[in-house]
Amino acid sequence: VDIDTQFDFMNSRGSLYVPDAEKIIDNLGRLFNYAKEHKIKILSSIDAHEIDDPEFQTFPSHCVKGTPGNRKIDATTCKDNAVIENIKQDITETVLNCQQIIVEKQSFDIFGNINTDKVVRKLDARNYVVFGVATDYCVKACALGLLKRGFNVSLVTDTIKAVTKEGEKGALSEMRDAGVVFISTQEVIERGTIIKKME
Repeated sequence: VDIDTQFDFMNSRGSLYVPDAEKIIDNLGRLFNYAKEHKIKILSSIDAHEIDDPEFQTFPSHCVKGTPGNRKIDATTCKDNAVIENIKQDITETVLNCQQIIVEKQSFDIFGNINTDKVVRKLDARNYVVFGVATDYCVKACALGLLKRGFNVSLVTDTIKAVTKEGEKGALSEMRDAGVVFISTQEVIERGTIIKKME
């Protein structure tokens, strides 16, 4: 599960840049290449806000639909993708057959999109590998949300970044205590961790 790897978070010119986020781009690319080579589905989330989103009373304006800041970075974008808006809709086989399923959200939680639960059920996987930004917000919400729904969750710790060091420490502790397994990009690639966990 690729969380919020968008220009506004990942690029130092972005409006809500996560410190040092560009340092994980190489590992993000490695994970995506691995998934593509092994035909592993990628579930991605993107922040997709309207220009007057109430969240902008708390955070600077970011990831507004139709703006460059909303765009996913190249390293985490597959040509074969489907975008699922946060409106009630059928999740078709056409969508599920895409390499990458991109879920729009307006809150920290990927499950804030009313279709995410349906997507996860239809993907019929037991194990999820989570990475992206920000560790102390949306990454944590995704990992804990998947655990709550009974899935096994691994976190790729060298392919995440947090907003603050304090937030990172607390989020990692909370996720570990909840049962999230910590792994590295190299472990995924060298040992086939994702494939073994998906079988």
